[in-house]
Amino acid sequence: EELKEVILSKGSFGKAKELSGKLAIIKQILNLILMQKNTHPSDSDMGVDIESYLHEFADQNVLNTIKQEISSQILKYTSIQLLDVEPTFVAVSNYTYLAIQVKFKYDNELTGMLMNFEDYNKTKQVKLFTN
Repeated sequence: EELKEVILSKGSFGKAKELSGKLAIIKQILNLILMQKNTHPSDSDMGVDIESYLHEFADQNVLNTIKQEISSQILKYTSIQLLDVEPTFVAVSNYTYLAIQVKFKYDNELTGMLMNFEDYNKTKQVKLFTN
């Protein structure tokens, strides 16, 4: 059975909108990455709280922590076949942003998402890619 994820908007006939397939998986991953710990009432460990890392020093120790935290959350709370998580700090003129690439298999196809988190102007971008 295909994974479905309900989102906070209404579709046709006033029903809650659902995402399915790759989009549902990406939404689940993004929710885990953005969610702060202690947000989910029945599981206080759920969530990475990526915004808390945006004010850290841009060094390899922080990247390793982010990679481990995202990987463990995905493996614990989703059923996808995770291949890799690659966080990177990217320096652009007068500020640095965090880019995270998550690769996984979906229907035996390499799939992934690239997320950019910029504290400078509070933007978040998510791009889907497939092989």
